[in-house]
Order: sequence, then structure tokens, then C-alpha cells
Amino acid sequence: MKPYLLLPRCLWLGMSALAAAACCNADVIVFDDVDNVLSVTLNGVPVTGNGGRVTDFYLSGGFVSFDLSLGFFTDYTTLSAFTNLIDPSSGDVSDRFVYEFVNLSSVYSVQFGLNPTLPVIPPGAEDLTTIPVQGLPPDPYYLQPGAPQLVGTAFLLYMSPDTFYAQTEVPEPRLSAVLLLTILLGICLRARTQSAFGRCMSRACRDDRR
Repeated sequence: MKPYLLLPRCLWLGMSALAAAACCNADVIVFDDVDNVLSVTLNGVPVTGNGGRVTDFYLSGGFVSFDLSLGFFTDYTTLSAFTNLIDPSSGDVSDRFVYEFVNLSSVYSVQFGLNPTLPVIPPGAEDLTTIPVQGLPPDPYYLQPGAPQLVGTAFLLYMSPDTFYAQTEVPEPRLSAVLLLTILLGICLRARTQSAFGRCMSRACRDDRR
């Protein structure tokens, strides 16, 4: 085996040779943002609590965290990584994805949050947009509402990689309260005008008959 395949940080940064030896199906996790409220799916199935590979699940508003089981104990040093999605209108971080592997743990932790409840970046964490094998656009990686965006891949030993996506739903157009009130007032005024005009016409017709 080539020496670089033995380097621990390569296990999760994307050595495709290790992924080829996988014995489990890949899992796809999607963080769905609807009006700044998150939901999570795993292979298309909503995740609302612990079950299967998911443990220590926590979801509140625009923040979610959970652990994913590895099926084995890791024997390398703690490693962590993150991806920021940037709001193109403000240049601020809109969404943030973080995952972390801890030495001698059989799970790894995942966090995702929306501004202002962004997860904290662990000290020394890698920016996944700087790792070519991740296949992410270079920083700044802009938020694109309406389309699922890859935010990271966890390449795992003896398992197929886990892939993570963020999706921000495009909100349906809504009438503001002021605009709605203006429209209703306009309808009322029009109805009153038509009613008054009708009364005048009726009175004029009676006068003509006289």
C-alpha cells in the first residue's frame, strides 16, 4: 500500500481508493431551510430524532446537530472541517456546515446552522472549499436558493462516503400587510363609488320620467 493511504487525515479528506473498499451504502443528508426553519432528511426520510445511524439529535429553529455512527472506532487524531455558504447580497455567512471526528470514537458529529445560529468552527478546522477532492466551489461559496448545494463529503474507512447538502427553499410571493390593506381599501372605494353612481343614475332616470 502506498504510504499516503496510511495518513489519517486522508481518510476523511477524500481518498477515493478507501471509498472503493466500502461495505455499506452511501448516505445522503439534506438540510432543508424553509423560512429560516430547518428540517433534515437522510436518504429522503425525515429525521426528527434518534434512530439508525443518528444519535444525540438536536433541532431548534435554524440549528441542528447530531452524531452519525461509523460502525468502528477511529484510531486517528481529532479532525474537523467546515463549509460556509455566503449570502450574495450582503457578503455575510448565511449557512454553515461543520463535522468533526474524535479519536477513539465510533461516531462523528455533524452541525448545521443558519445565521444568526451558526455553529462554532472548531480550532484548526479545515475549510472544505480548499480541498479539491470535495468538489466544492472555491471560497466565497455563494448561497443559491432553490437548488440543493453540496456542502461536504465525509470519506470513511470501510464505508461509502456520506454526502451533505443544503437547500434553501424559494419563498412564494406574499402580499405585505400594507399592500393587502391598500388593495382592500381600493376595492371598498370602488364599490362605494359604483354604488353612489348607481343611485345617481337611478335618481336621474326617475327625474326624466317626471
